Amino acid sequence: MPNEPVSTLSSAVIEVASREDLARALGAIGADEDASDADRNRRLVETLKTARAQTLQSLETALDAGAGGFAAASALCLCQDHIIQALFDYATRWISRATNPTSSERLSVAAVGGYGR
Repeated sequence: MPNEPVSTLSSAVIEVASREDLARALGAIGADEDASDADRNRRLVETLKTARAQTLQSLETALDAGAGGFAAASALCLCQDHIIQALFDYATRWISRATNPTSSERLSVAAVGGYGR
């Protein structure tokens, strides 16, 4: 899965999973009509864990190469943002499919912190 680079103060670059690639991967999972709900859920979790693990590996490499803490925190936040956005898109497209939702059927995400904001 191609990544989105985050610049650092050193020559190191932190690769972060791109939102577009996550959305494409999750869309393929949602569109798989032959898969059971349990299989789709397992694949969804695997995909998101892999994206985060790849970002953390890139983050570790960049920190070892001299990247600063601010760049590291920014990259980790961007990764989490992309995961949350892709998961929200998946939920609204494949799980809660209301094409004309009433006010009680609308979904939102409220950020309460906890991953570096």
